[in-house]
Amino acid sequence: MTWIGPFYNSKLNNSGSSHGTYGELGSTAFVSIPRAAGGNREVFHYDEASDAPAWTQRGTSWTRNIVGIGGELAAIQESGSEVTLELTNLHGDVSATAALSPTVTAMKGTSAYDEFGNRTAGTTTRFGWLGGAQRRTELASGVVQMGARSYVPQLGRFLSADPVPGGSANAYDYGNADPVNESDPAGTKPYDTDEIGGGMQG
Repeated sequence: MTWIGPFYNSKLNNSGSSHGTYGELGSTAFVSIPRAAGGNREVFHYDEASDAPAWTQRGTSWTRNIVGIGGELAAIQESGSEVTLELTNLHGDVSATAALSPTVTAMKGTSAYDEFGNRTAGTTTRFGWLGGAQRRTELASGVVQMGARSYVPQLGRFLSADPVPGGSANAYDYGNADPVNESDPAGTKPYDTDEIGGGMQG
């Protein structure tokens, strides 16, 4: 895996990993996402120098990510469906989803996560732990693509070495092993969680 700014290069994994090939500004990336009938290719479309896509496409279906004023994920819209609000907590996790209609009084769903990103309540959704920064949590393996590297919440560690020498306490730990006070959605180096404001930092 080669680190090139906010993007990364790696070979596609036919078993359905989250790895793809990210290019420069305005290009697309192909990512293999597992489905019940086997792997299926998804195209990520970017509109700025970030690893958070503006919209994605799988076959004839598309999903648009709508960001808030601070750059954090605020809602998603899928082709043929209404906009769904993505409600985040102070840590930046999507803890609930809601309909845009003011007549709907119940949440579509709720979820909760521990400090390392393991789900403790609710059901698996596309965006959950650190969903405000568009970290996707839908893979059956539980692996989360964190910018430059893949992260395993069950281990609290990244699967590859930190591309920034001395970026954390060691080359594989998450947030200096202090996920309560530090976060690393870019997979490069942690920063204090009170700096979270959407978009990619660190």
